Amino acid sequence: MKSPGILIGSWFVAGAALTLAGCSDSSSETKPDEAAPSPAVTQGPADCATGADLAGRLSDPRITQVQIVGDCHSVAISTGLADDEADLALLVCDSAAELAYADAAITGVQVTGEAGTELATGARDKPCAAA
Repeated sequence: MKSPGILIGSWFVAGAALTLAGCSDSSSETKPDEAAPSPAVTQGPADCATGADLAGRLSDPRITQVQIVGDCHSVAISTGLADDEADLALLVCDSAAELAYADAAITGVQVTGEAGTELATGARDKPCAAA
């Protein structure tokens, strides 16, 4: 049999937990509409569906835009990389090439840095290389 002191203590603890739960700051919680922005997508012709798919599957936060160029022949990827980060641009290029070349129409990938400088390029028959 429980003593009255323990029972009162249990009610006190439960009441305190409910009170604290009601006082939590929900503004610090991440909301779906406040998530990190995804890369911008510029689509090529209507039958070229790889731009949105590629942007969604390239989850690198340094990517700022994925653009299908021409008649779905190449992919241009803009990043926030500095001009001296060609090694990271090669990783982005390799990842994009692996995904983009699944579409037979895509034949090239270009990765540019924050300043608009071409950092890496790749072609279907050649691996990505620093520009």
